[in-house]
Amino acid sequence: MKFLTKVTRFSLSSKSSFIITSEVLVGIITCLLSLLIFLIFTKEVLEKDIVLLDHQISLFVYSLRSPELTAVMFFITSFGDRILLILTALVIMIFSIKNHKKEAVLFGVALAMGAIINGVFKEMAQRPRPALAPLAIERTYSFPSGHAMNSFIFYALLSYFSYHFFRNRKISLFISTTCALLIILIGFSRIYLGVHYFTDVIAGYFAGFWWFITILLVEYSLVFYKLFKKSE
Repeated sequence: MKFLTKVTRFSLSSKSSFIITSEVLVGIITCLLSLLIFLIFTKEVLEKDIVLLDHQISLFVYSLRSPELTAVMFFITSFGDRILLILTALVIMIFSIKNHKKEAVLFGVALAMGAIINGVFKEMAQRPRPALAPLAIERTYSFPSGHAMNSFIFYALLSYFSYHFFRNRKISLFISTTCALLIILIGFSRIYLGVHYFTDVIAGYFAGFWWFITILLVEYSLVFYKLFKKSE
């Protein structure tokens, strides 16, 4: 009770502390909601209540196929490949670790743990890949989409850090818009190529969003803790 009283007094003591406290609380609520939505998707998939919708969407997307569009989709899906994301993250970390060490480490840990968590989710669900006319072969399970989840984490963090560290807002807006489009297109490419169902991709987005918010929550909680300790 005394601790809660101290936190309340601290959160009201200054504008910055109030903002940090509010952001932490909103982060906790958002984190729980996104995890709940992901679990609902998982339940629907495991109980096969959503199979018909998945097949209908897949058939519609397959009807759009053409040699030219297939080449474009293979190119787009490469932006969500785990190896490419890891190599790009390493380059970003190397160039930013001098001035933004904490953020660089956070970026690398978030991406690595996201990939591990995705693997755990896949093993828990063990959903087979679509068997109808796939244009690529994948050996892992289908749910949730690793491309969707990992690319969401990577490009969302890239957008977040560019917004906070680039002084030119037009550049950060361009980066954020490009990242958002890439996330959407990568997810679509996975359905188009026949390696994922629609629900795999949507669940991947929610899982990625959950982990992204969790990482930000950790960062803001550390800031909150430092401010709290200083106020004592």
